Amino acid sequence: MKKKWKASGITDAQALAIGYMTINFNSMEQAVESFISLIVSPRDFGLDKPLISHLPFTAKIDVLEKLVKSLSEYYVPTAKNDAAYSHFVSRTKDLISKARALNKFRNSIIHWRYDAGNQETKVEVSAREIETRVSEMNDVAIEMMAHAIVVRTSDYSFSFGQQF
Repeated sequence: MKKKWKASGITDAQALAIGYMTINFNSMEQAVESFISLIVSPRDFGLDKPLISHLPFTAKIDVLEKLVKSLSEYYVPTAKNDAAYSHFVSRTKDLISKARALNKFRNSIIHWRYDAGNQETKVEVSAREIETRVSEMNDVAIEMMAHAIVVRTSDYSFSFGQQF
């Protein structure tokens, strides 16, 4: 019979939750990359991938934040556009803040330290807490993609979601 590998200091529920966290974090990271792409190269989606794909998550978030701030220079200022841009920036900043916090949480779990004294791995966060953050990662990924999709109109001009 094949021996089952088990990490000490981690419950099966924690291990499963960490697996889902890894998947949902990657979805969130892909949403950030797509958001950047739709701002920078909407006609040639993904053209910017060689520039950002190798960056750590925090650097990608920094790029997105700078791009969103710079968009104020690239639309026709009208009362309607200004209001849409203001709402868009506010909501995007909120998503970026959540993504940063979720990244910090993920790093605290993924980059664990081995307890040499007890010869075990210790994850001190419950599976339920990890699952809660997994759900938040999924929500941020979905909202980031929704924001990315509506940043431009079909003629590639900036709309910040006004068409919906």
